[in-house]
Amino acid sequence: MKPPLEMQVPGWLFHSLQNDPAFRVLTMDGLSWIDPYSGAVVPAPFGYEEVAKKFLCRHKPWNRTAAKKLEELLVLRWFHYLRENLESIPTLRIFQQGMWLNPYRGVWANGITLENNKVTLKTIEDMATSLAATPEAQTGKMIESWRIDRLVAEGAPGAIPARPTAGRAAKPAVAKPIITQPAPPTPGRSVAPLPSPAGSKLSRTTDFFQIKQMLVKMLARPPRIPGLQTIVHYEPHSAISRDFYDIIPVDEQHLLLVIGDINGQGPGSALMVASTLKALRQIVKEKSDLIGIVCALSDQVRPDLLLDCQITLFAAILDTLTHKLDYLSAGHHPALLLNKDRETPMQQLGGQGEPLGKSNSDNFRRSLRPVQLQLEGGDILLMYSDGLFKVANQKREEFGKFRLLASCVGNLDKPCSGLVEQVLKDAKDHAHHKLSEDMTVVALRVKEAGHQSDTTSFNETWLGQTPLS
Repeated sequence: MKPPLEMQVPGWLFHSLQNDPAFRVLTMDGLSWIDPYSGAVVPAPFGYEEVAKKFLCRHKPWNRTAAKKLEELLVLRWFHYLRENLESIPTLRIFQQGMWLNPYRGVWANGITLENNKVTLKTIEDMATSLAATPEAQTGKMIESWRIDRLVAEGAPGAIPARPTAGRAAKPAVAKPIITQPAPPTPGRSVAPLPSPAGSKLSRTTDFFQIKQMLVKMLARPPRIPGLQTIVHYEPHSAISRDFYDIIPVDEQHLLLVIGDINGQGPGSALMVASTLKALRQIVKEKSDLIGIVCALSDQVRPDLLLDCQITLFAAILDTLTHKLDYLSAGHHPALLLNKDRETPMQQLGGQGEPLGKSNSDNFRRSLRPVQLQLEGGDILLMYSDGLFKVANQKREEFGKFRLLASCVGNLDKPCSGLVEQVLKDAKDHAHHKLSEDMTVVALRVKEAGHQSDTTSFNETWLGQTPLS
C-alpha cells in the first residue's frame, strides 16, 4: 500500500513550501507553479501546494541540484510571461534610441538588446531581468496609457521627440517580435532554457474558442417567474470575457442575482471567470443568506487570486413572492433602480465594500453594507458591468457614468427590453461601434397588473444570433 503523500515529503520540504518564497513562485497568470530546482512550469490552476508536493516527490530534484535563488526565479517568471504575451501587448515592446520603456514603472531602461530592431530571446531575457528588479511590476499593473503616450512623445533621454502627423496622434515605436529557437543561457546568468511555446497560433486560438464555448455553457438563462421579467445582454470584447453574471435559485422562493468584473491582464485573469462561477454555485448549495454567500465566495477565490487581478461584485437576493430585495456591493459600482412612476425615477444602489479576496474574512465582512428594499410594480433593477460606461471613442473620451445615467432616464418610457437596447446603442454609438470593453447587462422588472404577457428574454447577439423577443 502506497504511503500517503504527507509521509513521502521530507519535513524540510513541507517547511519550504510553507515559508520559503522561492518554493512559492507562480507564473504571472497564477495558473502554474515554477519548480525552484529546474525552473519547469507545472500547471496548477486550482492551487499549487498539492501539485508542488506531488511533482517534487516524483522527481526528487534535490538529489541532483540545489534550488535556485528567489531572484533567479523571479527573472524566470517574467521570462515565461514575456514569451507568451509580448506579441499581443505592444506596450511591452516600446524602444527608442537603444532604450526600452518599462511600462510598469514609466522609465526608460538601458541594456535591453535588440537585434536588427527585432525582439529575440536575448532581448526577452534582458527585459525579464529588468522587470524582476522593478517593485512596481510585481503587481502586474502598468502605468496609465496617457502617461505612456506622454513618455513616448517626449522621447527617451537624448532622443529627438517624435513629430506627430497632422490630425493624428503619434504612435509609439514598437519593435517586432520574432520567433526563434531557445538559446543557451547567457554566461553568468542562471536562467534555464525554456521549451518552445506549446502549439501554434492556430491551436492557441482554438483553445481560446473551446474555453469560450465552455463559459457559454456555464451562463445561466433567466428563469421564467410569474410577475417578473429578466433581460440579459452579454457581449464579450475579448476572446474570453472578464465579465460574469449568474441567476441562481436559492430555494423555491428566493433568487440570487450576481454581476461582476474581473480586472487584470493576461488569459489567467479571464480564466478566473469559470472558477468564480463554479465556486459560487457550490456555495449557494450550502448557504442561503446574502452575506454568507458573498463572504464564502471571497474566501474561496482568495488563495488563487492573481497579483494583478481584482474581482468586483454586485449581488442581490430577491424574494419572488413579496418582491423584497436584499443587495450589497463588493467593490462594484452601483446598480440602478428605475421607475418613471416613483417619486425618484432613478436611484443608485450599493457602491461600497471591498473587492473579493483582497482582505481576510473579518475585514471583508465588515466592509459590506447590505440593504433591503421593497420593489414595486414597474421597478427595473439594472445591473451592468463597467464596460458600459468605460467604452471610449477615437479621442479616448469614455461614454462615462453621466451619459449612461442620462440615457437610462431618457428611455424610462420604453419597455424594459427597449430601455436596455437603447442604452446599449447609445454607448456603442459613442464609440462608433469600435468596442474595447466587455458589455454585460442584467435587468429585472417587476411587472404591473395587466402586463403579465411579457416574456423573459436572453440577448444572444454576441453569439451571432438574433435576439429573442
